[in-house]
Amino acid sequence: MLTLWPKFSLVDKITKINVSRLKSLQKITLGGRVVGESGQVFESHAHFIADKHGQVDVCRDLSVGGSYRGVSAMGLLWSMKPAPGQRKGIRLMKSDVTKPYNVALNCFDGHINPQESSSSQPLSSKTFEKGYMADGVKRIPVREGRIRGTLFLPPGDGTFPGQIEELRMGVLNEFNISFEEIPLMSLVENVALYMIDQLPIKESRPGGNIEELRARTLRSSSSQESPAKPLSTTDPTQCRCNWGICWIRPQNDDSLAQEISVCAVSLVQSMATLNPEFGSLSGDPFLDDSMREELAAKPIQKLMPLFLLFLRVIDLLGTIGGIVEFKASLLASHGFATLALAYIGYEDQPLSPSSIDLDYFEEAANWLVSHPKVLPHGIGMHTICYGSWIGLLMASYQIAPVKAIVAISPLVIAYVHPFQLKGRVSDMISPNNSRVQSSEKGSIWRFAVSTDIDGMNPTVSKYSAITPVENINCPVMLVSGTDDLNIPAEFAVKFIVDRLKENGKEHLCINLRYPQAGHLIEPPYSPLCDSSFNKFFKELGGDSYVAWGGETGAHARAQEDFWPKTLHFLRKNLQQDTESEDEESMNRLGPMPLNIVPAVSNYK
Repeated sequence: MLTLWPKFSLVDKITKINVSRLKSLQKITLGGRVVGESGQVFESHAHFIADKHGQVDVCRDLSVGGSYRGVSAMGLLWSMKPAPGQRKGIRLMKSDVTKPYNVALNCFDGHINPQESSSSQPLSSKTFEKGYMADGVKRIPVREGRIRGTLFLPPGDGTFPGQIEELRMGVLNEFNISFEEIPLMSLVENVALYMIDQLPIKESRPGGNIEELRARTLRSSSSQESPAKPLSTTDPTQCRCNWGICWIRPQNDDSLAQEISVCAVSLVQSMATLNPEFGSLSGDPFLDDSMREELAAKPIQKLMPLFLLFLRVIDLLGTIGGIVEFKASLLASHGFATLALAYIGYEDQPLSPSSIDLDYFEEAANWLVSHPKVLPHGIGMHTICYGSWIGLLMASYQIAPVKAIVAISPLVIAYVHPFQLKGRVSDMISPNNSRVQSSEKGSIWRFAVSTDIDGMNPTVSKYSAITPVENINCPVMLVSGTDDLNIPAEFAVKFIVDRLKENGKEHLCINLRYPQAGHLIEPPYSPLCDSSFNKFFKELGGDSYVAWGGETGAHARAQEDFWPKTLHFLRKNLQQDTESEDEESMNRLGPMPLNIVPAVSNYK
């Protein structure tokens, strides 16, 4: 009756939820439940009415009541709230990213509140998993000099397998690419370019030139969907790309073209082979199971460095302290080598240092770009709150090869700690604790952070407390919510945009502004955390609990909108000397002008 697909997926992907064999127009309730690592319980429920065939499709059908209303494929996740009877300010946040969440789903007859109807027996029950680490992602603790963190590497050997048989003779017999994220297929073009550059296959003979490269996914080991849908028109939530197969088809012209197409597939483990001297075949032969297993067992050869080198990102969180890995592991699952860098309250690092040493971050950046599996020409930074202040400082003072910054809920003022660079310390504008407001959710610090910065200039001995963002020369994506109760993020965004405009750099800035979103804008389908315990702000003299802000539906829409744009932004600006994505695929994300207000969605 209750079916879920897939059983496991990343937290930012959709799990399809369907109910069948119901009566026509039967009323049902779907209830979701997750138990966090510390035993905290989050729950949600939604009311549906079956169609005339007795079916409910959560991706298609309207929730008429419960934790959310409207159509939302993952509404049962993002609308989750702490179950009654638990302590105030708990947050569903993954500590051990190597283990996924188990989501329990129950289907009840009628429109009920499962929390208030504990005696109701479900018609059907299922579980599925949502995780932050894709298969093959490597988690590597880092203790190098002063550097404390965790490095996550995308699937490498064994997940991007490549075999080249008899390369000396210019014959590409078989080459496989495994991928989860569709845009990674843009790297396929580099295989062709690499092959063309090899002298042994430049000669004019069958197989001597590569004019056309095609990449397709197969429905099964013996069939191919034709015509396949183009990537730009395929809903990525409705297809799962597991294996791509590349082959050569000689043409009469001298052009190199790339065609990327996808179809809905199950896991495909077939291997195709096409010898170029045969010319273009009408059909593509497939190996039988025994031959496929034999080839799969062979050692994997490294085709080219680019396939084992990854785009690189440093993930800096805010004032939570310690080391938090969930975003870094998710970024690695999307093809970025990501360093989750600790800088406050971890191991030998103090919870409240006298200053933030930017030399430490320069050391970490240089270590990352020198890693043998990381592309060497600069880093991206994925940051939030206090981490965004550090990232913007690094780009402003050009102390590291920063190529792109995502600054969520940004700061431009040294208001908690001064920073230190090459032995020189900055000024600081301390928060005004008398302006901290109390609320049922916790302390509201938004009004305590000064925005009166006119006339603030550096002294001879100190850097200014104001970040000189006008010196930034790399692309910056700003992400903010109008209901941020923790910091004046909108002020910081306006400050950055205005300074860049004044210096003719407005083209570097993308501003994603989300009405009614709060401070903690995270990957899609994460439940809103509008309040939590925070020892850092307690040290500053406030309440132990901090109000972060955000209206549940609006915050969910913001997270669903900003995340794919973030991945696109990082991929576009960190991939050097290659096309980041085909043009139609980029257009699929829509334009990203200086100010973006997302369209009103159909759920709340």
